[in-house]
Amino acid sequence: RPTMASRKIFAARLSDGFVHDDIVTVISHRNREWKGTQWEKYLRPQTLLCASKFEGYLNEAKLAKPERKSDLEAFV
Repeated sequence: RPTMASRKIFAARLSDGFVHDDIVTVISHRNREWKGTQWEKYLRPQTLLCASKFEGYLNEAKLAKPERKSDLEAFV
């Protein structure tokens, strides 16, 4: 269940002009990249949706292979 802090971070990215699918893309891509590595501990909204990093994460994900919805399901 999302906390109020997490909801605020999601809402902030949406108010920045990003859409729901952008958030799903970033989470899915980072999950694939970081799951099972030393970076796995950073798979959290505060890191993935951080204003200073989100756009870079999104651009990187868009350049990668197409993602599957099941990748997101493994994260949550």
